[in-house]
Order: sequence, then structure tokens, then C-alpha cells
Amino acid sequence: MEWIKSVPSGKLVVGVSGGIDSMVLADALHRAGRFFTIAHVDHGLRPESKEEASFVKEWASARSLPFRLTELDWRSLRATQEACRVRRYGFFERVMEEEQGDILLLAHHLDDQLETMLVQYVRGEARIDGMPKERRFAGGRLHRPMLEVPRADIEAYAKLHEVEWREDASNTKRDYLRNRLRLDLLPSLEAIRPGYGKQTVEAAAERRAVEREHAAFVKEWAERNRTAKGYSLEEIRRLPSDFRRHLLRVLLPEEKLGKAEHDDWETFLEARGASRTCEIGRWLLTRSYGWVKIDEVVPISMKPFEITAAQGTYRYGSKSFHLKKGAEGLPLSSIRFPLLVRSPLPGDRIELSVGMKKVSRILIDAKVPLHERGQVPVLADATGRVLAVIGHRVAQIGSFELLHSPRLMIEWT
Repeated sequence: MEWIKSVPSGKLVVGVSGGIDSMVLADALHRAGRFFTIAHVDHGLRPESKEEASFVKEWASARSLPFRLTELDWRSLRATQEACRVRRYGFFERVMEEEQGDILLLAHHLDDQLETMLVQYVRGEARIDGMPKERRFAGGRLHRPMLEVPRADIEAYAKLHEVEWREDASNTKRDYLRNRLRLDLLPSLEAIRPGYGKQTVEAAAERRAVEREHAAFVKEWAERNRTAKGYSLEEIRRLPSDFRRHLLRVLLPEEKLGKAEHDDWETFLEARGASRTCEIGRWLLTRSYGWVKIDEVVPISMKPFEITAAQGTYRYGSKSFHLKKGAEGLPLSSIRFPLLVRSPLPGDRIELSVGMKKVSRILIDAKVPLHERGQVPVLADATGRVLAVIGHRVAQIGSFELLHSPRLMIEWT
């Protein structure tokens, strides 16, 4: 089979379910002299699954090929198709990392591609182009070498080379959309227009080629238009909407971007006002005075903790503060230990000379950006009373009669 020549060089991991498609892929690779690790997922949803896992393991052992297995436990989870897919790919990613794999090979073929496109159409998705033949995955690449191969050719190969496989009985059930399309709709379409499947998949491949050209153009545009200030909002707005979507993928290449993220991006670009922020994944997009900047939001550990002594230096997130006894500050006789350092909570108030004031209003008045307010440390005593908003205000509590009593000083730089 010609498609075997398209398999990239490198350390291979092959997803093998035991069905005809993956067994033909594994057999063809072995006959071509390629060495690879087999990764098998026992979803644990059918009585036959353990026998299928044993079958694949024995096949690998007879050919001295490494075999990796995971058995999924669903006791506290709902076993939807999407949940199965997420856990399956999570296992493949782990095997790729542990085996230092370069390429994950999957046995999706032309008929699978057509089914995927019909699923996208029925669901009303914006892009009806099926699965990519190759994409980034787990520090390497995911590759589908059989994506243009019809199932009939796979069956012919299995018959010619006497490939043994296991049939998944759930493929004949009409409980899932993909199965209903395969069993009911695809035969009707083939009867109406024989050979339509190959042409439809080829058209999708052409659309993907155009998409790649557009993506390459936008990537070059981004490199050419990047400045120390960021990107010109005016220049971005001049791009066609499709190119703006490509630009978001170029700027955030590792993020999973869907309709919601692209809608947020468009709103961010078109909303009125001089300033705007938008968080997508681990990235903060800032629009200010006609420029767009993108910064990575570095995760900060902010676990609440208690303080039992009236002195010491402490850190919460990116903020540090000091406690010590002194002649100024909060009267220790009015404070109950242990103290608690935490993030601001809804309804937090702090006592000042003008009366009680919301902590949220203090942060707004200080022009602390919304996405940073949860990182501001609040110091409270054992009664829950806020003693300080670190970096901004210290409470004013106690009476004149307590003026000369021992005090707690709260300082920061």
C-alpha cells in the first residue's frame, strides 16, 4: 500500500484498538520493517474489552513490540463518547511523553473522514473540513497516514494478508450520531452518487490547503507588524475577518480555540473605548491607545495561610509584607490570633477613619485591574475582621484610651 511510504521517520507510537483499521495499520508498519510502541485503551464498557486487550497484547508480544495498556475506571464518571475520547487522547499523550515518541499514528481512514464531516454538518459547525492529516501533539506530531484510504481497500488488505482483528459490536448500534450516519445515511448517499465520498474528502483537503496558505500569510504578517508596543489595532481591523481568526491562532498557537474564543477576540477588537482586556487560556490580551499586547499570565500560588505570631515577613502571591510590634499601628489587645492571609472575598469591608469601606471599592479606586484583584492579599484576624489590604490600606481600629498599648505594625514596600 502506497500510504505506508508517507509515514514520517522518528520514534512511533501507534494507537491500536484491535479493530480492522488499526490492525491493518500495525501489520503494514511491521511488514515495512518499522519499529513502534503499541498503545491500547481498554474502555471497560463492554464484556469483550478485556479479551480485545489480551489479543492486541499477544499480537505485539509475538512481534517483540512494546505494548502499553490503560484500563479506564468509570465509577465516578459518566462514560460519554466525548469523555472516552478525552481520556483516550490523554493516555496517548502520556505514552508519547514517557516513550519519548515523535509521532502518534492513528488509523482513521477516508470513510471516517467523511463521517466526521457529516457530523460537523449536522451539528452546524462553522468549519466542515474533517480531521487534519497531521497536527501538533504531545511535543511531537499526530499523523493519520490512512486518511485518504477507503475502507474497502483496508478490507482487501486484511483479506490478502490474513490480518486478524476484533469487531466492536457497539459499531452496529444506532445510539450514537456517527453510527446512524454510517449505517443509514452514507449508503443512501453512495446510491445517489457513487464515488461521492472520495470527491467530498478531496474537496475538504483542498480547503485545508487554502487554510494553510492563509495561515502562512497571516504568520508572516504578524512577524512583519510586531513592534515594541505590540500590534496596531487599526492594522488588525483592516484584516478580513477570516484572517483575524488566523491571527489569533498565530498569536496563541498552543491554545485550544473555538467559537467562544474567536467571539471574545472579535468583541475585544471591535468594542468601543480606548482600553479593553480579554483573557484566553493563560494569556491576557490588552488593548490600550490603539495597540494590542499579549502577555502570559504566570500562575501564582495563593493558598491561604495562618499567622500565629505578631512578627515576621510573609509572602502571598507576588506581594510581601512585614509584621512587627511597635508604637504605631493596630492595638494588639483588639486583635484575635491566629491571623489569616487570603484573597479578597465578596462583601469584605475594612474599618477606616471615615467608617467602613468595601475592599472591592478600595481596589477599584486604586485602579487595580480586574484580573489582578484576586491576587491582592487581605489580612484578617480570627473574627474575620479585615486588618489590612496589603499594598493599599491598613484598618484604623481602637480608641484613644488604647493609644499607648502594644501595637501591631503592618508594612510593605
